[in-house]
Amino acid sequence: MTKQIINVGSSGNDGTGDKLRIAFTKTNQNFDEVYANLAVVTSNVENILSSSNVFNNYANTVGLSANNYAGVMANSSNSYANSISSNISSFLIAANDFSNLVNTNFTVTNTAFQVANSAFDKANTVGVSIPATSKGQPGNLQGMFAANSTFLYYCTSDYVDGVADIWKRSSWSGDTW
Repeated sequence: MTKQIINVGSSGNDGTGDKLRIAFTKTNQNFDEVYANLAVVTSNVENILSSSNVFNNYANTVGLSANNYAGVMANSSNSYANSISSNISSFLIAANDFSNLVNTNFTVTNTAFQVANSAFDKANTVGVSIPATSKGQPGNLQGMFAANSTFLYYCTSDYVDGVADIWKRSSWSGDTW
């Protein structure tokens, strides 16, 4: 129904408006419609409110699920990060051990080269004479060698006291190869 307008006339008590009974009938019908619509609105509001509780419950459930998921993901991420960190630490320890091993090998190799160079320097001493005895003489150094047509001589240690045997000799076999 559409709103019913009460005719109040052109001026007060001029007799042109709705009679009192008709005016109050229109008033009652207008209020009946308002109250009928109010009942529908109230019902809709109650439905909305109960639905909003459902939505709130759903939102809370989704929120809790999201929080739980976020917690699980955070824990998984932390575990994964800890695992990666542990693996990196193990790798760094292994790399450090390898580096120390390489450094040790370089040190040993360097020492071996120094000994070889020292022996080479001693062996290349010009004017090494054929030793008269295996005891040697002052100035004889480990690594020196000398040769003649019969023997190859090699000095096994530095001359100290003339008591220790420091020269070894080996005869030429005369063979060719």
